[in-house]
Amino acid sequence: MKTKNKPKRGFTLIELLVVIVIIGILATISVATFSGYFDKARAAHAQAELAQINKDLIRLTLDTGLLPGAQDANICVHNNEVNLEDCEAGLYCTDGSFPNWRGPYSHVDYLDPWGNRYIFDPDTHCTFGANNPDGCEPYDGEIVRSILSPGPDGEYGSTSQPTLTYDNIVLVLCHS
Repeated sequence: MKTKNKPKRGFTLIELLVVIVIIGILATISVATFSGYFDKARAAHAQAELAQINKDLIRLTLDTGLLPGAQDANICVHNNEVNLEDCEAGLYCTDGSFPNWRGPYSHVDYLDPWGNRYIFDPDTHCTFGANNPDGCEPYDGEIVRSILSPGPDGEYGSTSQPTLTYDNIVLVLCHS
């Protein structure tokens, strides 16, 4: 009995390589497209946490009459920034500077979505182009009291001259 040689079924190496290249191109396009959404989601998360921290600051101020750094809430001062996770801020713990402290006032993780510390700044120097939910832009050139996230780059100027950068997320509390 004679058997016919049947052609083997399958894909050639070139066909497989073409399919792999196409899948790679589609994956690259997808990652590039969705990475922008991840950044926007992180920024929205930081804005929501800043709004919650603002509510926590209001409760702290109602009980103690002070803002982070034991600063009088009714007086605008040029002072150093305070990391909101520190006891000097008075939200989670106190350094003893807050009379009538009934905290903790906040249970927010004091690290933003990029792993940077949230900051209370009594004298933020607003600059045009900062990425802000309530905006420093209307107050361009003014000094405002704010809470902020340094954003994706983690930069917020130097301790001697803090200045907003383009990616800071800022919630303006009041302006002079």
